[in-house]
Amino acid sequence: MLRLVVCDCDGTLLLENEDRLRNDVIDMITKITDRKIMFVVASGRCYQDLKRLFSGVLGRTVFICNDGAVSVYQNSIIDSNTICRSVLAEVAKKFGHVYLYGVNNTYCIGKDIMPVINESRQVDNLNCVGSGIHKIGFYGIDSRLLLSELSMLGLRMSYKSRNWCEFVMDSVDKGVAVSSVMQKFKINYEESACFGDGINDLPMFDRCKETYAISGSYAAASGKALFQCDDIVGTILNLLKIK
Repeated sequence: MLRLVVCDCDGTLLLENEDRLRNDVIDMITKITDRKIMFVVASGRCYQDLKRLFSGVLGRTVFICNDGAVSVYQNSIIDSNTICRSVLAEVAKKFGHVYLYGVNNTYCIGKDIMPVINESRQVDNLNCVGSGIHKIGFYGIDSRLLLSELSMLGLRMSYKSRNWCEFVMDSVDKGVAVSSVMQKFKINYEESACFGDGINDLPMFDRCKETYAISGSYAAASGKALFQCDDIVGTILNLLKIK
C-alpha cells in the first residue's frame, strides 16, 4: 500500500505556460492527504514560490525546495543543507554579483539584474544577509567558469539555462531529500511513488518504488522511469484507487 507520493513541480504538476495550479491538482492533493497519504512536492523552486503556488493545500504538503537543499512541512524546516558562510564569502568576493536563497528571503549582492525573481532583496554585502542560505544563483556569467571555480568549493550546478545558473552543496539532490522525508515519517521504499520529467528528478527515481515520467519528459527521465504518464491526476488517483 502506498503511503507517499512525490511529484516534481514544473513540467509535472505545473505544465508549460501555467502560472498557477489547476483545480484538479488541488483537488487531488486534498483527496490523497484526506486518506493519510503523504504528498511531497520536490522542486528546484524556493519555498517562497512554492508557498504561493500551493497556498490552497499548504498544510497538507511537504515541500522539498531548492533541488533538495531544504525541506519544509507545515511551515517548519524538517531538513536543511546550508552553504557555509566561508564559501558564500569567497563566492561573493570572487564574482561580486550573486543571488542567495534562504527559506523565507532571497538576497542579491550587487546590482539586482532580475528583480522579478522571488522579489529579491538587494544588499551591499554578506553582512546584510540572514543565516541559512541553501542555494546561490548567477546571471550572465559563463557556466564553464562557474563550474570550474565552484566545484572546488564543494558546490554542484543544480540548474542551468541560457544566462542563469544555480548551485547547491554537492551532497544535495532531490533523491537524498526524499530519503530524508521517508526516514523522518517512517515510510518504506515499497510504499512510495514519484513523478517527474527532468534530469534533476532522476535521483528521486532511485529512491521510490513506483516511478513515472510525464509525457514529453527528457529522454533520461523517460528511460529511467518504470512507467510513462499522460495524465498525472488520473494516474495518481487510479494508483491509489481513489475516485
